[in-house]
Formats: sequence, C-alpha cells, structure tokens
Amino acid sequence: MNLGSIPRRPEECSGRDLSGMVVKVQDKVRHPDCFVCTECEENLRQKGYYFIDDELYCETHTHAQAKPPESPDL
Repeated sequence: MNLGSIPRRPEECSGRDLSGMVVKVQDKVRHPDCFVCTECEENLRQKGYYFIDDELYCETHTHAQAKPPESPDL
C-alpha cells in the first residue's frame, strides 16, 4: 500500500503518525493495534467484524447493536 495517499494521522488512531503496517477498512486506515471493537476494544485482526453507523464492532457487540427488522402487522 502506498503510504503517500494515506492520511498521516487518522482520527481513528488518536492522531498517531502512520508508519509501517496499516489496516485499511472501508476507505479508513488504522494501525493494526487500533483495529478494535468500539464497545469492548477487542482486537479484530483475524476475526469477524462489522460496521454499524460507521463504527467497528466484534460479532458479539454487533448482535447487541443490530436491531432486528420489524415484522409487518398481518
């Protein structure tokens, strides 16, 4: 990945400079150690992850955040 096109200090990573390895997800770049669940801060490397309202969640917290579709009244 060309670091020239990546913001030097992504907002997701508390303003730290990017160098070395990065994780790019949905056009946002993070340090590998900042690729964590919004709720529990579990690292999501090598695990399933989901976006809800532009936030990253682990599988457990995705189920807690996601609302099931409403069923129509019959």
